[in-house]
Amino acid sequence: MRVFWVSDAPWHTTGYGITTKYIIGRMAEDGHEVFCYAPGAAHQGLIAGSDYGPNVKVLTSQFGDDRWGNGSLAYHVQTFNPDLIITWLDCQGLGQYGWSEVPTFMWTPVDTWPIPFAEIPILNRARKLLVPSRWGQEVLKREELEAEYVPIGIDLDLYDTSEEGRVRWRKQLQPPVEDDTFLIGSVGLNTGMPDRKGYGFEFDVIREFSSKHKNVRCYIHTNAQGDGGAINLLELRHAMGLQDVICFSRPTGSITENPLFMRDMYNAFDVLLHCGMCEGIGMPLIESQACGTPIVLNSCTGMTEHAPGGY
Repeated sequence: MRVFWVSDAPWHTTGYGITTKYIIGRMAEDGHEVFCYAPGAAHQGLIAGSDYGPNVKVLTSQFGDDRWGNGSLAYHVQTFNPDLIITWLDCQGLGQYGWSEVPTFMWTPVDTWPIPFAEIPILNRARKLLVPSRWGQEVLKREELEAEYVPIGIDLDLYDTSEEGRVRWRKQLQPPVEDDTFLIGSVGLNTGMPDRKGYGFEFDVIREFSSKHKNVRCYIHTNAQGDGGAINLLELRHAMGLQDVICFSRPTGSITENPLFMRDMYNAFDVLLHCGMCEGIGMPLIESQACGTPIVLNSCTGMTEHAPGGY
C-alpha cells in the first residue's frame, strides 16, 4: 500500500515528529511505501532519508505554504497517487483534506471541547477518525462523530531512568542545580490564545510553592516569548517576581533539542508540573513517568488517563 502520512518530519523532536519516526518506520518494515508529507520540514522538494529505509520518502511543501501544507497537497496526491492519506496534526487546519477520492484517516487529539463548529465539517470528510483518549472518543460521540481509539506509546529504549543523565543535565543549567534543590519541570509549546497549557495557573502554583519551601527552582521547556497571540512568559515571570526561580529552554528553540537531552531533562526533574486544561493527549506526561519522574496535573480531559494511580 502507498501511504501518504502528513505530520512533522521524523527528525523533529516534537511529539508529532517522534511519533512519525516510529510509525512510518513500522509501516515501511511491513512493506508499505510511505510518503511522509512534512510541510514544515523544508521548502519544495523530496528528501529520501536513508535513516528511514528505502520505502520512506519525506516530501516538503512550496515556500510560504501553511503548517498543514494545504497549497501543495493536491500536487503531491496527483504525483504519487497514494492509496491512503493519514493526517497526524491538529485537524483544525486541514481545509483541503478529504476532498479527493483517496480515503483520508484523520488523527483527532480533541484539544478543545465541545468540538469547535469549524472543525466538524473537516472531520466529517474523513473516512476514519483516530483519537488518542477515551475521553476524546466520548466528546466526538456527542457530535455524532465515531472515532477509533488509538493509544499513543513511546520508545522505552530511549526514555528510561538515568542517574548519570540527571547529574549531567542539572549541572548544565546556569547556575547549576544543586543536589538539595527541588527542581520542578514543565514541558509544552506556548502558542495561541487562550492559554491552553495553563501557564498563568502554573506560575501561581510555582510562586506559592517556592514561597513556602527553600531551594526550589523551575525549568520550563517551551518557547518563552510565545507565538500566535500567546502570553509572553518572560514578561509574566518578571511581573510575578520569579526571575530567581524560573528559567527557560535555550533561545534556539525548545523543539531543536536531541532525544538524549530530553531523556536527561526528565530525569533531572523532581516532579513534572502540567496545568493544562484542555489536552487531548500529553506526551510529556508519558515520557516523564517512563524516566521515573512523578507528575502533577489537572484532573481533567484526556490527561488523567496517563495517571491511573491518582493525580
